Amino acid sequence: MSFLSLTALSIGRAQPVKEYVRLAADLNQSPMSSAVGNLIVFNNALYFTANDGTHGSELWKFDGTTATRITDLSPGSASSSISSLAVFNNALYFCGSGTTNGTIDLQLWKYDGTSVTKITEINPAGGGFNPSGMTVYNNALYFSANDGTNGMELWKYDGSNVSLGADINPGSGSSNPSSFCVFNGSLYFAASNSIYGNELWKFDGANATLALDLNSGSASSNPSGMIVFRDFAGNNALLFQATTPSSGAELWFFNGVQYGLVGDINPLSGSSNPANFVVFNDMLYFSANDGSNGTELWEYNGPNYPVRVTQIAPGSSSSNPANPCVYNGALYFSANDGSSGTELWKYDGTNATRVADIYPGSGSSLPSSLAVFNGALYFGAMSASSSRALWKYDGSAVSLVTNVNTGSAGSLPYDGIAFNGAYYFAASSSNGTGTVFYKYDGTNTSVVSTTIYPAGGSGIVAFNGALYFSTWKFDGTNFTALNGNPLPTSVSSQCVFSNAIYFSGRDNTYSSQLWKCDGTNMTRLTTVNPSYGLNPLSLVVFNNALYFFATTDYGVTYGLWKYDGVNAPERVGTMILNSLNNLLVYNGALYMGAATSGTDFEPWKYDGTNFTFLGEVNAFGTNATPVFWTACQNRAFFSANDGVHGTNGGYQLWSCDGTNLTRLSNFAVSGGIYAFALNDALYFMANDGITGYELWKYDGTTVSQVADINPGYYGSQPQPLSAFGNSYMFQANDALHGAELWRLDPLSSVFCITQIARQGNDVSVTWITPGGWTNVVQVANGLGGTNNFSDRSSSILAVNGDIVTTNYLDVGGAINHPSRFYRIRLGP
Repeated sequence: MSFLSLTALSIGRAQPVKEYVRLAADLNQSPMSSAVGNLIVFNNALYFTANDGTHGSELWKFDGTTATRITDLSPGSASSSISSLAVFNNALYFCGSGTTNGTIDLQLWKYDGTSVTKITEINPAGGGFNPSGMTVYNNALYFSANDGTNGMELWKYDGSNVSLGADINPGSGSSNPSSFCVFNGSLYFAASNSIYGNELWKFDGANATLALDLNSGSASSNPSGMIVFRDFAGNNALLFQATTPSSGAELWFFNGVQYGLVGDINPLSGSSNPANFVVFNDMLYFSANDGSNGTELWEYNGPNYPVRVTQIAPGSSSSNPANPCVYNGALYFSANDGSSGTELWKYDGTNATRVADIYPGSGSSLPSSLAVFNGALYFGAMSASSSRALWKYDGSAVSLVTNVNTGSAGSLPYDGIAFNGAYYFAASSSNGTGTVFYKYDGTNTSVVSTTIYPAGGSGIVAFNGALYFSTWKFDGTNFTALNGNPLPTSVSSQCVFSNAIYFSGRDNTYSSQLWKCDGTNMTRLTTVNPSYGLNPLSLVVFNNALYFFATTDYGVTYGLWKYDGVNAPERVGTMILNSLNNLLVYNGALYMGAATSGTDFEPWKYDGTNFTFLGEVNAFGTNATPVFWTACQNRAFFSANDGVHGTNGGYQLWSCDGTNLTRLSNFAVSGGIYAFALNDALYFMANDGITGYELWKYDGTTVSQVADINPGYYGSQPQPLSAFGNSYMFQANDALHGAELWRLDPLSSVFCITQIARQGNDVSVTWITPGGWTNVVQVANGLGGTNNFSDRSSSILAVNGDIVTTNYLDVGGAINHPSRFYRIRLGP
């Protein structure tokens, strides 16, 4: 009796699965920030914006025990960009974007405690209405917004209708109202027009008028931070920061009739930049800089000149007190004492003390958006272990309330290369605090060096049994510093040619030039235009020479250059190349994006003697800019913009057989980006307008999506690194692990039978499969029986994990079967 293991197949699907995408390494385990902000109390609960890593930044609610997400305006991991929260008429209003195609459409929304409703749909094509600075005045909600016709102006919502309050800068220009404050029965704010500049304005419910022109004429005083307090005479007044040529940015008052400088804290034309205003204990507190003691906390009581009340940072250093909030008979704020980072501080009217060192040592927890709820002080902050999350202070101790994002930050792997049976690359460390040189053996990742690694984007190349990057050589065990006088300060675009490494190198004398490394020494070969450099890019070997594109006119234009290894490098022809371009060697020619004038880049090829125009992609003459040239399936592929398909200058996948151009895709947004070839298929990044930028492929006939790594229209933004055996390594972000190292494997290498063994009358079948997959064992009996497979087992759920081993015992499988064939199909 014989047993034959056949390749595992996918059965019963519209398209057979041919590859498998998986996370190779999650290197940066430091927490992902939930980006807590915009805290506000509404309906006996605390509301805030946060990102859980799956739904993007959305509106959340904390009832004192549990945090619950309220919105998902833009489905999936895309953020709804919620801001400017305000309570009006027993509802919570805010600005947010709710689209399903990746565009931004900021509109006015309402949450009544039960359901979320969009109030406006104004100017969607221009990015939305974008309401901001929402303030309740005269039984209506006022804010700054843009309807696409009148610019950013003052608008009003009365609970039923949205209307323009005032067009201060007539026509399509914007007055940009900001710093709203209700005072003496009117709404005051800063706004600008061509006559008065940015000054203080007043709206009485019917008309907007200029309240104060501190910088007369079209100059601006830029009032900000408006707050109601009192002037020197004890009258109610509007206090704010404003700038004049004689006093700089200082504290001013306006009581409706009179105005004046409260104090020239930083004398003469110096600016104290008063900000972060808050009233506490019948005093006005704010941050300011007197020019000698840094930015500290100041106090103004009305009759007397402002005085500095803290010196948290020593000498002239600034503690930068900000985010003030009154709680439990004291003033709380964020500040930096110069040794503990920016932390939570308290001022009781006499002394300032640090409340907690949430991020120990010199690290900063950066407390912000302080709000009082349920007898405690809540705020957003970050620690060394929790990243940015929701925290609280109950008057005795500081504690973490919740971190809605349980994912981890990304390591952003780059400069990967296969070498000595392993894969080497650089990425952030496990805590995200530095860069590390790593080794991946196909299963596990280990640290090679924490001090020597490729500089960001410098590239890495294998040469004569070693890896070369920056100014280092690595033989798999030891690092050796390369020699040079001088050594280049940066290295990129390495290419092996004529038993040496050629690259673009930079030094302090000749800027970016063509360099050479023989394995030991690094030598500069050119000194063209020292003040800017030759800036050689995209080095390739073609026709026994080194080709690249470079510039001699300070980066204005690039041309094709050639170096034969003996004579000085020289420019080839007069064609202009796009600096975003890359050169592709295919079918006995160099392929590139080029133009005769430098304004309309189209596909061209160079055969070593002549340039040939391949065809017009963009019939409008507005620059097709072919990029990401890649050879596969005996064709040259590239991504280009024909001015018709895709949105916002979207690119599509094109191919060239040496003569004819063919568009292969029609993505709603863009495609054919970061292309690479693997196992006779072309893989690339594309955006179909639904799933965002994800990994796609072209198999020679059909364009299809390989994986939706980050569900929703934000996408995983996959970017290729390089091949590793039969696999391909790339960077991607699934919104749970950050941008990490991923791999693309042929299905046959991760889903296949590994052993068939007789055990008496039974047969044991063992196979490997991605963890969590459901499999079914199939059998066929007798010679020729492979065309008649049938299910032998019920559905078998593989254990969770990466690639796991699974087995099945075919009881009685060896009885009365002279031959028996096994295969595994995907369930159910």
